[in-house]
Amino acid sequence: MNMKKTKLEELVFDDENARRHSEENKFAVKTSLEKYGQQKPIVINEDKKIIAGNCTAVVAKELGWKTVDTVTTKLTAEQATAYAIADNRTSELGEWEGDVLKFLVESNEIDLESIGFDVDSFNIATGEADWGGTDIDQTPENVIEPTSKIIVTCEMNMKLEVEEAIKKLIYKNKWEDVEIK
Repeated sequence: MNMKKTKLEELVFDDENARRHSEENKFAVKTSLEKYGQQKPIVINEDKKIIAGNCTAVVAKELGWKTVDTVTTKLTAEQATAYAIADNRTSELGEWEGDVLKFLVESNEIDLESIGFDVDSFNIATGEADWGGTDIDQTPENVIEPTSKIIVTCEMNMKLEVEEAIKKLIYKNKWEDVEIK
């Protein structure tokens, strides 16, 4: 893999990029680029079309950067499209090791904002979110089988983290017949 500097003005943004970047996402990338610099290259094809790293390129341009580090892939157009989707999707599939994350952030005195978290999203990631609610022991006597319907409203960029937190609660408490829609 040969990395090189490429002028931002030469890069071609992918009009068919299936991933959209919220302002929160762009802010997190901006904060990271400002604090740590570019630590991984943008993947482009031979025509300089961005395959992976669209948000990094957008934010670098907003920051006034003239060049970014790139690597050129030799994937076919179909392979490059599949790779671009996989690159975005695979990052969503990972889970945080809550105790380890909390330890690393606290022991290194890392500012949450500098790593893309706010207090609420950090608490969800570490499993320390206060969800409130009613204890099952407080179920009224006339209810034969306790049943609950919980509606969670959150911003789209938090959806996966909230779903993962709920799944962990279900698993941890060995709840059965729970459906997430």
